[in-house]
Amino acid sequence: MANDNSRKTIAKEVEVLQGLISSMSAVGLYCQHCGRLHIHDIPYFPGGSPLEIECPSCGQHVADVFYDKRTSITLKLVCGICGEAHAYVYQKKFLPRVRLNRIYCHHDNFELGYIGRKINIEAVMDSSQAAFEELHPGEDHDMVRCQHQMLEAVNLLHDIAEVGR
Repeated sequence: MANDNSRKTIAKEVEVLQGLISSMSAVGLYCQHCGRLHIHDIPYFPGGSPLEIECPSCGQHVADVFYDKRTSITLKLVCGICGEAHAYVYQKKFLPRVRLNRIYCHHDNFELGYIGRKINIEAVMDSSQAAFEELHPGEDHDMVRCQHQMLEAVNLLHDIAEVGR
């Protein structure tokens, strides 16, 4: 029993150390202009100024990352549905342990992206791509990039129809 507990403790310590050694986390953010999901590294210890994130596909500004000197990282981005800027604050001491968290619009619960380990974000991307290919064999594989926008448009139309009744 004691041996099992010490193994669990060691496993947790190794996980924390691996996160600290990596010295960065990642965000996967949907570009609100072109709809593509790209992964960006977020260093825990920046050079000083805020980090500006741009979409590699279209060059659109996607988000800003602000650093508190010791305790937190703030991710600021604008939602393409509600049009408002949202701020998400993450504590530096907990961020290395985050495997994957989804980032949602505060108003519409629209998925804006992910934060966590790069490998976990890549797994979500691969899973979405595989699900799309299974449902639509032989179709344009690039269509999956806009699936979140299409779903939100359908939901918005549904809401408008409900109000009109």
